[in-house]
Amino acid sequence: MSTAAISVKASEKLRELIDKYKIELEDIRKILEVLEILIFEITKEVIDAIIKETLELEEEARRRALLEDIQRKAMKLSEKLKHISDKEIAALIREDRDSR
Repeated sequence: MSTAAISVKASEKLRELIDKYKIELEDIRKILEVLEILIFEITKEVIDAIIKETLELEEEARRRALLEDIQRKAMKLSEKLKHISDKEIAALIREDRDSR
């Protein structure tokens, strides 16, 4: 196994803790490996959650836009049909039903 020199700038507090608990370089390497894996997993989970939330928001925006469009079209249709009486509408429905 080949080795490489690594230079890490540690804060005074970190150096004190390393000395106090007599942490060896190999232990620090193992801790860093574990931290790297944890950071990757946490990042992946966060990104997945953001993507899921974004897709849900996009779907909700599409649904609301569609509902707004339907309401607008219903209002236009309502304005066009306002002058037709209920009796005329019933007669047109009956006429259509009878012609089938």
